[in-house]
Amino acid sequence: MMAYGSLYGKLSALAQNELDDCHAAMIRISRALFQRMIDHAKQVWPTECCGLLAGKDGVVTRIYPLENREGSRVSYQADPEQQFRAFQEIEDLGLDLLAIYHSHPDTESYPSKVDREKAFYSEVLHIIISLKDGADQVRAFRIPRGRKIIEERLEIF
Repeated sequence: MMAYGSLYGKLSALAQNELDDCHAAMIRISRALFQRMIDHAKQVWPTECCGLLAGKDGVVTRIYPLENREGSRVSYQADPEQQFRAFQEIEDLGLDLLAIYHSHPDTESYPSKVDREKAFYSEVLHIIISLKDGADQVRAFRIPRGRKIIEERLEIF
């Protein structure tokens, strides 16, 4: 079992490699897992939801809904114990962290200033679910530090 620090180191090394080529393959997610992500956002509305998506070869096989400790409409802080357990399971199962998701209860699904400042995992996709005006708009982005935000394709199957 790899410790959290080791996993973080592995992710940081991956981030360094991907800064040179930030455009990676799209992520594929089943309609059922996609719907669980949307349901999570609606369940905790009006606060932001947050969670992790894991899998292999760009295909999401696990979703990890996490508690937003901030309880805010404009930002999130994942519960550290839940996040640690999710990272442990991802590592134990030999999966990759593919994406971090969160919701925007009142704004469009585009990275906010807060999102850009807190994008510590630039090597994974950042999926944003907008619930603005009752529309479930979901978009995926790469948010490399100090570089242009790149919208990526999210395929639902």
